[in-house]
Amino acid sequence: MAKGVTSLAVNLAGVPEMDSSGIGSLVRAFSAVKAAGGKCRFFAAPKRVRQTLRMVRMDTVLELAKDEASALASF
Repeated sequence: MAKGVTSLAVNLAGVPEMDSSGIGSLVRAFSAVKAAGGKCRFFAAPKRVRQTLRMVRMDTVLELAKDEASALASF
């Protein structure tokens, strides 16, 4: 962000499961990018991660995309 990058796409494909610490990390990244005037998208989350985010209703806060192409197209 300090170098002028305003878009961040994060690939979650390698994340098998997520706990509260992981969710907190996603929220902090999302908030920091948004506060700097940028956009943050998370994509390719495995089913178990999507279920966890849905269970704590973070799927309504974080911007999730099905795949990389969809995430990049949303910028």
